Amino acid sequence: MFLVSIFAILINSIIHDNNAIAETYTLNLKKDVNLISIPFKYSNINTAANLIDLIPGCNQVKYWDVFEQSFIEYNLDANDKNFSIIPGYPYAVRLESDIDYKVSGEVYAYPYFILMQTKTTNLNFVTLPFDKTDIKSAEQLANDIPNCDTIWCWNEENQAYLGHPVGSDINNFTVTPGNVYIINVTQNGIWHLDDTPP
Repeated sequence: MFLVSIFAILINSIIHDNNAIAETYTLNLKKDVNLISIPFKYSNINTAANLIDLIPGCNQVKYWDVFEQSFIEYNLDANDKNFSIIPGYPYAVRLESDIDYKVSGEVYAYPYFILMQTKTTNLNFVTLPFDKTDIKSAEQLANDIPNCDTIWCWNEENQAYLGHPVGSDINNFTVTPGNVYIINVTQNGIWHLDDTPP
């Protein structure tokens, strides 16, 4: 298993009208592996093959199968099974070079996450939803997620995990809506069922 990274997301432009919200974000992606989430419905990114085609220099997309506790991957020029891209969920992408990639859509995605504890690992990948703007730190995010005892982010510059044990002062890093985090849980559960935009 190779290491995964967390993506940085910047607001580029916001356009409002009476019927819909159209927004554009820039994903600041680094060479090698990044964790990303496509934050919109209606972004025209529907499958792993589609995502590889749209991001220049992308040669792999994968996601964490929470039930199997392992990655499912789709590689460029391979016979891997293509899979759907669900708005708001985490995906790992491998890139040949740094790139800023713009993604647009009309509506934010408000996902919920099934949290699993298994015989192998208790790891789960989550995206901090955009309506959770009150959550600013790893400790706050971990406390919002049922039965979370550890949370990690990925530093793409240093290619290293940064972990925060819940209830400690160790590495209480800043969290950002739209970014992806890895958590460990002590019991099965579900996180974030509120599908109402802020």
